[in-house]
Amino acid sequence: MRVVIIGGTGHIGSYLVPMLVRAGHSAVCITRGASAPYFADPAWEHVEHCHADRDAQDKAGTFGALVAGFKADAVIDLMCFTPDSARHLLAALGGSGTHLLHCGSVWVYGPRSGALHDEAAPRAPYGVYAEWKAQIEALLLAQDAAPATVIHPGQIAGRYWWPINPAGTLQPAVFAQLARGAPVALPDGGGATLHFAHASDIARAFLHALDARSLARGHSFNVASPQPVTLRDYAQAVAQWHGRQWQPAAGDWRRYDSPQQIQFAEYMVKYNTGCCSGKAQRLLGWRATYDGLEAAGEGILHLLAPRA
Repeated sequence: MRVVIIGGTGHIGSYLVPMLVRAGHSAVCITRGASAPYFADPAWEHVEHCHADRDAQDKAGTFGALVAGFKADAVIDLMCFTPDSARHLLAALGGSGTHLLHCGSVWVYGPRSGALHDEAAPRAPYGVYAEWKAQIEALLLAQDAAPATVIHPGQIAGRYWWPINPAGTLQPAVFAQLARGAPVALPDGGGATLHFAHASDIARAFLHALDARSLARGHSFNVASPQPVTLRDYAQAVAQWHGRQWQPAAGDWRRYDSPQQIQFAEYMVKYNTGCCSGKAQRLLGWRATYDGLEAAGEGILHLLAPRA
C-alpha cells in the first residue's frame, strides 16, 4: 500500500516508517523537516519525504489537500492534537477510501480508580489535551466518510528519550538521584500507576491495524505493556538497576519541586493510568514485546550511560 505518515520522524514514527518499508509498503513521510529520525536505518533510503508546517497549513486550509494529493491507501496521523485539525484532514480524505489511522491516548478515559480501562469504558477526560483527544476519537469513529481507526498508546517510552520519572514529572535529574542512591520523594507515597508502551510496540499496532483494515475500521484500540507499574515500584527498579535502593525523602514531596512540576505530578497521580490491551490482541493479533519497566528502562539506562 501507499501510506502517508504525518510526523514520521518522532517517537513512534522513527520505528514505524522502517517497519512499513520492510513490510513492502510505499511510505511518504510528512514532517516539518526540523529533526532527523531517532536512529539510522537503511529503509529510510526508500522513503519519500515532504516538509510542511501543519499548524500554518491548517490555518491556511491547505494541509488536508496536501495529504490527499498523495492519493494514499492509508494515512497514519501521529501529530493531530485538535478537533479542528482532525476535521480539516477528514474533510479532505472523505470519499477517497483512504484509511485514516489516528494516534490517540489512553488519557481519553480520565482518572482511574479501580479496574484497568478497556475501550468500552466511558470517556471522562481531564485536561485540554485529553479532552481534545477524546473529541477527535468521537469525531472519527462516528463518521463514515472515511474508514478510521484510533490507536490509544500508554505512556510512550523507548531508547532515545526520557520517560516520565517515578516522581511523576519530566525532570531527568530524578533518574540520576535514584542511580546514586539519593533520597527521592514520591507524590502520595508512590501508589499511583503509569502504564508504559514502548514506541516500537505502538508502531507495530499501527502496522497490524493497517493489515487488518476490515477489522480495525470504526474501532479504537488500547496498546500498552501487559501491566501498569506503581511509582513506588518504578523508583525501586531504577535504583536497583544501579545497585542501589530507593530511599524516600523526608517531608511533603511538594517541597522538592517547582510549582509547574508539582502541577504535572498531581495530574499524573490523578490519572493513575492503567488500560487493558485485550481488544488489540483479539482483533489485530497484537501483543506487547516489552513490559513497562523494560520500556522505560531502555531509555533511562541508555541516556544515563557514560559517554566516551
